Amino acid sequence: MLKKFFIFFMLIALISSLVMNKTTVKALSINETSKNYDLIVKYKTTVSGQSQTQSIKPNLKKFTASSKADYDYLLKKLKNDSTIEIVQPNIKYKKSDLNNVKYQIKNISANDSYLANQWYINDLNILNALQYNSGSNITVAVVDTGIDYNHEDLANKVIGGIDYTGTGSYNDNEGHGTHVAGTIAAISNNGKGITGIAPSTKLLAVKVLDANGEGDTLSISQGIIWAADHGAKIINLSLGSSSSDQILKNAIDYASNKGVILVAAAGNDGLKSICYPAAYDNVLSVGATNEANELASFSNFGDKIDLVAPGVNILSTVPSFSNNYEYMSGTSMATAVASGQLAILASNNPNLTVSSIKTNLKNYSYSNNTIDKSYGAGIIDVTKAIDGQATTLKPVYNSTGDDNTYTNAIDVNSSKQLSGNIVVPFDSTWYKLSFNSNSTQVKLKFISQNPTNLKADIFDSSLNSITELQSNYFSGSDYTLSKGTNSYLYVKVYDDSGSLNKWTTNFSFNTTTLPDTSISINYLTHVQNIGWQNYVSNGSISGTSGQSLRLEAMNIYLSNAPSNMKIKYQTHIQNIGWQPWVYNGSLAGTSGLGLRMEAFRISLENAPSGYHVLYQAHVENIGWQNWVQDGEMSGTSGRGLRVEAIRIKLVKDSDIIKINSQSNIQNIGWQTDADPTNLVGTVGKSLRLEAVKLSLPAPPAGMKIKYQAHIQNIGWQDIAYDGTIAGTVGKGLRIEAIRIWLENSPSNYTIQYQAHVSNIGWMDWVKNGETAGTTGLALPIEGLRIRIINNN
Repeated sequence: MLKKFFIFFMLIALISSLVMNKTTVKALSINETSKNYDLIVKYKTTVSGQSQTQSIKPNLKKFTASSKADYDYLLKKLKNDSTIEIVQPNIKYKKSDLNNVKYQIKNISANDSYLANQWYINDLNILNALQYNSGSNITVAVVDTGIDYNHEDLANKVIGGIDYTGTGSYNDNEGHGTHVAGTIAAISNNGKGITGIAPSTKLLAVKVLDANGEGDTLSISQGIIWAADHGAKIINLSLGSSSSDQILKNAIDYASNKGVILVAAAGNDGLKSICYPAAYDNVLSVGATNEANELASFSNFGDKIDLVAPGVNILSTVPSFSNNYEYMSGTSMATAVASGQLAILASNNPNLTVSSIKTNLKNYSYSNNTIDKSYGAGIIDVTKAIDGQATTLKPVYNSTGDDNTYTNAIDVNSSKQLSGNIVVPFDSTWYKLSFNSNSTQVKLKFISQNPTNLKADIFDSSLNSITELQSNYFSGSDYTLSKGTNSYLYVKVYDDSGSLNKWTTNFSFNTTTLPDTSISINYLTHVQNIGWQNYVSNGSISGTSGQSLRLEAMNIYLSNAPSNMKIKYQTHIQNIGWQPWVYNGSLAGTSGLGLRMEAFRISLENAPSGYHVLYQAHVENIGWQNWVQDGEMSGTSGRGLRVEAIRIKLVKDSDIIKINSQSNIQNIGWQTDADPTNLVGTVGKSLRLEAVKLSLPAPPAGMKIKYQAHIQNIGWQDIAYDGTIAGTVGKGLRIEAIRIWLENSPSNYTIQYQAHVSNIGWMDWVKNGETAGTTGLALPIEGLRIRIINNN
């Protein structure tokens, strides 16, 4: 596409033997999501007196502990309560707009009309679509910060509401919900302000986000259930979290089973992943486009995007305590536009469901970008969806090319100058940097003639995020990272302030061979009555065993590591609990206070791809525990036991014996698991694991993997070997427990595995034939993690 900005962009490729980091968005652990010590439970329900096909309302309750110890006790107690189906942390959610980008409209008079400022109304042919039923028989629930029901452009639109934030009113005291509401349903032809996408639609104000735009599992789940029970046909969820949330999913299932269409924001991280609840199958996930109908630079993207909608510079209503109208940007705004479009469709087809929409989205949409998965099915064409008559998409700006998604990235494999012309806010330019087969290290240099708010996101060849380079890197600072086994990298350059900038880009490329230098991990510990010991490295023991001496502190650093690679670690200390994370040679723990270290965690940041940190603790009365890795806890908490010694090492994927797995899953059938160390089966979908096949593609000579499943109504089956089936197929029977061994294995190898069990979650790691899962509790295993550890 044409670009209105010029940068001087230098990329110099060198070489090393390092591997690039893969950063993924993971669900938060219980400890990370429970700073307020809140737990949410869903009680079991029965179907007595109800049809099995009816939607059964979840029965939810919040419990709050006063301390971490009380929290752990409460969690254990609730998990053992036979009346409870699910217990989980009260996960936090946020609105999905860009907080730092708002443009206010000033000097508004009572008779001003701002239709001309709503670029997306013309762009999407909305006025033409309003010849059909424009939503008079449809109610949209805005599950958000509330709605200013006294706003001049929303008068009599809000027919009811509820507050779950504790303010006692569903009026909006933040602004986000009112903006969403106006985008969907602001009054048309009243000589004031703006027009909504579906101006005849009625609204429910469901206030679940507080004055900071934040909410949680309980408030949002209750809001969804309430909206479904009070006539909502569409529920707008312009909010999100990186964490999967089973209780929220149950609320979504409840609403979906009642025929409600749920629409949610994909998120504003610019990553190839989407937020929850948008990631759930019975929710329509919405990405954002800019005024050129191209993907907005901030929008999440990828295979799970269902559709996109305008989400940049959306003019809409804000509470009357502000300026009445404001421009906002974000996937929140795109979700509101899509909800308005869907309200028109549902008004003309009351039987519309999420399932039927997903099946027909391609037929509902404009035909642009049909091969680019970043856009999902594209942008909805309301006229085409209703009567089959396709209309022409009318972008505010026309473009001659589209280089703002990874599928259309500009190939760069030699020295060249790149230039273009950006004419819309929140555009981006993607580059695909290809390398000589010998090159492994990349040096990036950006020298901007007009440094403003430019940033660059770096991705590996699988589109895992490596890092985000801030604007200070556009003044000529070098940034070095390792390329590893990837044959190319992606670089996305953008301005996240929403302004327009000119830039020119020069790229020069050359390769050299650098020596192979292994990364080393070095550590020392502070021991009771001894003090600081000497540094040891790479799996050696630091501390003591058999002397009943506590560890009190530790210090860790890396040598021969890439400049951007960091090691971080934290300790759980007697009478203190978890201390903050520290980095690269800083003290974790205490010295001189006589306090024992009880547990610790270690993690890598910006590590070359395929690197992991493994560690184990020697604990009072227990001895050496299993190796754990990458942020998992080693040691104990809440038991008053001292850590006496530790071992830490770095391992690469290439040094690990690989496991292949296939899992047979309820309602899905057989699937090949991409990474058994991360997941065999599913998590968060309430689907039972019914059978597995495990094998070792390249084991040491004679080494085999064997495994045994405990099956519903059957018990323990015979042991299976190397790719044969453990479990059942076609019988609808759950795996309840599993044991796994290595046969003819060198003595230094241990196989570890853990089970994700319904109503319990992830259980502790076990090893070498121990039982993972449960027997006698009738609980299905939903997922597994399996890994082989080299104890040397």
